[in-house]
Amino acid sequence: MSPNTNNKQVTHHNHFVPQFYLRNWSSNGNSLWDYKLVVEDDREKTWRTTSLKTACTWNDLYTQRTAGSDVDDIENYFCDEYEATASAILRKISSGAALSKNDINCLVDFWLIQHFRTPAYLIKNAKLTEEVFEEITNQIPDIVSKYFYEKELGIAHPVAHKPEQFYPFPVQPIEADIDFETGTITSSIVLGRASFLSSIASFVNGSVGNRVRNFNWTIVRPPREHFFLTSDNPAIAFGAYKDNKIEVDGIGLGRRNVTLVLPLTPDAALFTEVGALPFDIPEQLSVRQCELINQAIYRGAYRHIFSKKKIPNIKSNYPRVISKALVEEDRKLRENWASSQAAAEEQHEAWLAARNGTQGSE
Repeated sequence: MSPNTNNKQVTHHNHFVPQFYLRNWSSNGNSLWDYKLVVEDDREKTWRTTSLKTACTWNDLYTQRTAGSDVDDIENYFCDEYEATASAILRKISSGAALSKNDINCLVDFWLIQHFRTPAYLIKNAKLTEEVFEEITNQIPDIVSKYFYEKELGIAHPVAHKPEQFYPFPVQPIEADIDFETGTITSSIVLGRASFLSSIASFVNGSVGNRVRNFNWTIVRPPREHFFLTSDNPAIAFGAYKDNKIEVDGIGLGRRNVTLVLPLTPDAALFTEVGALPFDIPEQLSVRQCELINQAIYRGAYRHIFSKKKIPNIKSNYPRVISKALVEEDRKLRENWASSQAAAEEQHEAWLAARNGTQGSE
């Protein structure tokens, strides 16, 4: 990855759900009905219209600081590799044209990138990375003891390779330092933008992405007089149970009977159920199935639900959170995001340079 050297304007205003996608829920092509899930005061309007230009945006969510400059390679990558193709396919769906197998495959790729690129996953990834890193750190004493034991026995170990990097995404910002004077080893990971972006690449291009692509995906329709909602985190996985309870948090993408869905328009959704055969999935869903998907969209949303029209009494079915503190926390996170993440990336870049310089002089 290299800094922008061709004088091209860097994109700082990142849409984590594309405008062309949200436009399918717009009646005028410019705005859509927005039900905000976290508000300061319950007296705030239930429904408001939000511009497509400002919906689902986060400044510098994907921008990276490299060699002192901001780089928007990932924003461009999303547009070129996924969004352009998906936009054309959604136009086919809206026109009633039949989709090819390749169209479905491209939409599955869009599901994958959309599942991992949102703030909802940013928050989830930070917690998951912290848990995984702590678990691995706790295993280090046993790993070191086993290594020394096998070394004494003359058991050969494979040469450690650098982690694979999927351009234009960064590698995980993990740092390890050895202090020979004190005999201590310190390891750390920088949680934030770089870790988030690295995880997107690992999941989409690794075994998780390959497994998801091999599920039996199809397009499903809601029953008459019903329609799909969408949200600021629309590509979701959920489990549904006989008592109509929905599980979305911590659900495994490969767990049997888990449903993966992405509403494409109010009248069509990309759909699969893990373990289901193609003929097991009906083209038109039942009222219960449609309601479960909308309930899962609500449960999986980050801060907003979007609809093609206002839904009366939506608060009774989909209650919102009243929290001035949470609204303020969100505001501060966004306000400080660009500067704090750029500083963290510059610090990690300096650490890499110092480490490589030390290794080169040995």
